[in-house]
Amino acid sequence: MLSNPKSSAICWLAEIDSSMRPLVGGKGANLGQLLKAGFLVPNGFVVTTTTFRQVMEFNNMSSFLNGMHQKLDPVNHTSFEREAQATRDLISGAQIPNDLLSLLQTAFDSLGSPLVAVRSSATMEDSSTASFAGQQDTYLNIQNHEEFIRALLNCWASLYEPRSIAYRFEKGLQELSIEMGVVVQTMINPDISGVVFTLDPITGNTETLTVEAIYGLGEPLVSGEITPDLYIIDKASGTIFQQIVSEQIWMLKANDTGNVAEGKSVQLPVTPSDQGLPKLNQAQISELTQTAISIHNYYGRPQDIEWAICDNVLYILQTRPITTMP
Repeated sequence: MLSNPKSSAICWLAEIDSSMRPLVGGKGANLGQLLKAGFLVPNGFVVTTTTFRQVMEFNNMSSFLNGMHQKLDPVNHTSFEREAQATRDLISGAQIPNDLLSLLQTAFDSLGSPLVAVRSSATMEDSSTASFAGQQDTYLNIQNHEEFIRALLNCWASLYEPRSIAYRFEKGLQELSIEMGVVVQTMINPDISGVVFTLDPITGNTETLTVEAIYGLGEPLVSGEITPDLYIIDKASGTIFQQIVSEQIWMLKANDTGNVAEGKSVQLPVTPSDQGLPKLNQAQISELTQTAISIHNYYGRPQDIEWAICDNVLYILQTRPITTMP
């Protein structure tokens, strides 16, 4: 593995703390904090908001973007969609200066990972008042420089997805400055993945936590394509109050064959004997419970945590505060 290059254009997760949110965005700041607190987070770096500004300035887009929200009328859906799409297209087609491009490619190579995940990290994202969950883009199975740079530009452009702009208007944040960091990490190809809420998301009970789990990558859980197992666990004793096992006949896995188009994961059948079994064993449930409680206590408020287990190792992929309480 190459040594990690250092520059204001990027920050390695191990260097990041909570004060760096304006530089690395909400997701990047949280991942850095988790790593510093001793939780296992996949290795990676953040392409900083400084880089975002530099590229926008290089392409003479800064003034246009600064006045963008004044041009938008979310009530007029036709013009709203048209202006948002035009802005996305401009950013997606931006040129990156050669010296900056070389540095980004060197950082990508230094990860030494056959597959990389590229995730948006807006400065308002995963904050105590607005989670921005699902509002910006994520790209998986990134394998080379060309795919990486395309994913980077598309993550920047996702600031101007209609759904993201509408969310900012809904939260009354449209007048505030927002910039985009981009998280670039070694991609975990999990055996099991899911989410854990450090309170009951239905009742608001703070004495329990709720775990959802599926085989493979977590995207089908988020999209609703696969119904997860559900575990409701007492925090104090670790007792499982409720366990609902959902049959799963297929799973999504990262494309590590090189034979499938960029950005595509592959559907694989679940072994018939495993289809109706609980996704998690008791040891895994206990580790998830203790880890989730520790993350909750570290932040001092309820958390929505994404996790993955690969080769029986638990990784934390991200955490965000739960901003809407029952």
